[in-house]
Amino acid sequence: MRTFIVVALTIFIFVGVVHAQDGANDFVEVEVSNLNPYIGEPFLYSARWYSAEASDVLDKVAPIWPTFEGLGRVSETYTSTVERRNDILYSVVIIDVWLVPIRRGTLSIEPLEFRTSQFTLDEPYSVKSAAFTVLVQDLPQPIPDDFTGTVGPFTVDTRVSTETSEVGMPFYYEMELVGSGGLQQVVSPEIEFPSEWQVIQDQPEYENVSGTVNRRTFRWRIVPMQAGNYVVESFSLSYFDPETTSYLSVNTSSVQVSVGSGSDIVESQFPTSPAKQDVPSWVEYQSDYWLGGAGFATTVSFWILWFVPIILFVVMWLVVRVRGFGRRTSWSGRKVGKRGLRRSINRLDGRGQTLVEQMITLLNGSDLSLDEEPWFSFRRDLEQARYAPDDGLGEILRQRFLGLVR
Repeated sequence: MRTFIVVALTIFIFVGVVHAQDGANDFVEVEVSNLNPYIGEPFLYSARWYSAEASDVLDKVAPIWPTFEGLGRVSETYTSTVERRNDILYSVVIIDVWLVPIRRGTLSIEPLEFRTSQFTLDEPYSVKSAAFTVLVQDLPQPIPDDFTGTVGPFTVDTRVSTETSEVGMPFYYEMELVGSGGLQQVVSPEIEFPSEWQVIQDQPEYENVSGTVNRRTFRWRIVPMQAGNYVVESFSLSYFDPETTSYLSVNTSSVQVSVGSGSDIVESQFPTSPAKQDVPSWVEYQSDYWLGGAGFATTVSFWILWFVPIILFVVMWLVVRVRGFGRRTSWSGRKVGKRGLRRSINRLDGRGQTLVEQMITLLNGSDLSLDEEPWFSFRRDLEQARYAPDDGLGEILRQRFLGLVR
């Protein structure tokens, strides 16, 4: 038995020494595609960890990320490969992160650290990359009135769910932006819809298609109130092009909708209650109801119906007090309901990212079902708004928050 223990310890020590030697050959390479971007212009942060391990290092590696202060993450991808350098076969972990600056000035990116798992039999170790400094430029002046906040080209498509409708029958107007700019910070444009339409805007949707290709969708629910032929005129949206260092515009297409009268449909949607004089004569309104009769108040049933709820309430209150089910500690962890949430939203003080962070804290501390709509989409929009440079977006989201709570 003693011989077995000595042999086992020798094996473990040998494995640790070999792993430490392998770790000494490991290194990290990090590249930044643009060290002088404009505010809102995405750039690539690419890290490659070369490990002399002969196994799948992707299952063992744990990246310790920099804080990326002043930068927002657009997307990140993990891949692995095998590469030979200086007659050493390396397993390579590749992490590509697309970042977007959310404020101008000098931003420092701390070293990225790759650390092996603490739960392996080998001796754990870590390697670090170099640090970077990024100088973020402000956008040139003057900024066009129709500027969307996007740095980089995109295409825009407008459409309606139907080109023919009826009065009172809802349909949708959609605007979809697709491009390589940071579309997550794009706010909803002001669209001149016909005054005869009731317009309700849905929560915007954002999707990272691949790399820097993003999709931002705005949707409005339309309820036409009068018949006629309507046109939503085209309008322009501008973005900043870093290659030409100028503002460029894209134009939407106009859409036409024909609305019919739909009188039969509208009348059936709003039934009216019959007037009292139209009620049949056999329906009595006064003392013939069994609870309305004068003699019922003097019966035993009347007093039982009044006193039994009171007695039950007193008994339940005594049980709670005696058995301690009403302890304050059981209520201290209760989350905020909608009424308290409205008061808290109205008391928020701040702008831009500060206001968004406060709303995220309130939403996480509420008793709302955050995994269900519309709260799931709203929380996602708040997370994306953390990286939006437009201060006005915070106030727009707060008003939307109040509308959802109401």
